[in-house]
Amino acid sequence: MTNDIMVRETAKLLSWLRAWDEQTYQHSLRTAGYAFQIASQMHMAWQDRRDLLVAATLHDIGKRTIPQRVLRKSGKLTDEEYRLIREHAEAGSRILRAHGFPERICDAVRDHHEQPDGNGYRGCAQPARYADIIRVADCLDVMFSGRSYQKPKTREQVEEDLKKNAGKSMAKPAVDAALRAYFISAARA
Repeated sequence: MTNDIMVRETAKLLSWLRAWDEQTYQHSLRTAGYAFQIASQMHMAWQDRRDLLVAATLHDIGKRTIPQRVLRKSGKLTDEEYRLIREHAEAGSRILRAHGFPERICDAVRDHHEQPDGNGYRGCAQPARYADIIRVADCLDVMFSGRSYQKPKTREQVEEDLKKNAGKSMAKPAVDAALRAYFISAARA
């Protein structure tokens, strides 16, 4: 897939996501911004940053397959609703494959909920390249912006959560880079 085609396909899918759910669209853009800053702190090569940016921008494209009533639900999810939510990462990977995206991007989208401790959606302790950065960026946005079921956290709470989860539910190198990018006190430590 050429760069021009990747840009066009990304824009097309992002527009498709926005038409479905504005909140998920906005979250995707913010997550991509966080991911890019984390990658910059990790001194990733430009091509890797570009691929990461595409994967992070489209990390939740699979939510297009979830009914809006489930996406916007503020109460506890039923088992079936939770199953639908858990399937969005794999669904997103399938959507990207159908549009011809490179495997490394599809795999990162599939694995963006995987954790170093093996407690992810698929139970994979070795997620695809870029997925660990997307996971931290995704969590940053959820913590800073909140969700229908969760109030936004303060900067101090976010910093504390990142430090507490480094190496457990989030990859330590990506957390360390996020701390350097967004928390001055961590940069001085």
